Amino acid sequence: MAENDPIAATQEGASPTEGEGKGKGGGPNRLLMIPLFAVVYGGLMFAGWTFTLSVIAPRVSASLIEKEKAALLAGPEDELTNAEVGEIHVIEDLVVNPAESGGSRYVAASVAFEMATPDAAAIIEKHDPQIKDFLIRILGSRTVAELADVRTREQLREEIRSAAEEILGAGSIKAVYFVNFVLQ
Repeated sequence: MAENDPIAATQEGASPTEGEGKGKGGGPNRLLMIPLFAVVYGGLMFAGWTFTLSVIAPRVSASLIEKEKAALLAGPEDELTNAEVGEIHVIEDLVVNPAESGGSRYVAASVAFEMATPDAAAIIEKHDPQIKDFLIRILGSRTVAELADVRTREQLREEIRSAAEEILGAGSIKAVYFVNFVLQ
């Protein structure tokens, strides 16, 4: 029998390499298992991430967009299509920390006021600082959950309109629009 023949050595009861697969360390097979588990775990994490981005996120986004559309279209169509647009005054780039956010979240908004009369349009520019102040107070008094809720936005518009009319006079604001509204 040849000394280097593993088959012959196995047939006689001796193993080709002594101690392989036995002992405390588990040998080379155990060391191969760690990278294998890491690759499998990484693959599962990547698959979950990909599934979330490609399947779940678009469905959630589509649902939120549909809710926003429904809220916008809930008003009478005649008012949206046949109404004459008054002069618009925009307060841009307000950045406010919502209530109970501890400064870790913010809302960035631009708010447009549609004026009911040309006189009101001239007056609103004079009161820009007061309007910015009450916008910051109103947006800052809402929580992140309230600001994120589409149904709350109509209440928010009405509250802003009332505050503006306290400064400018009753009936001076025709409508309030959120031109930009980002919650981060």
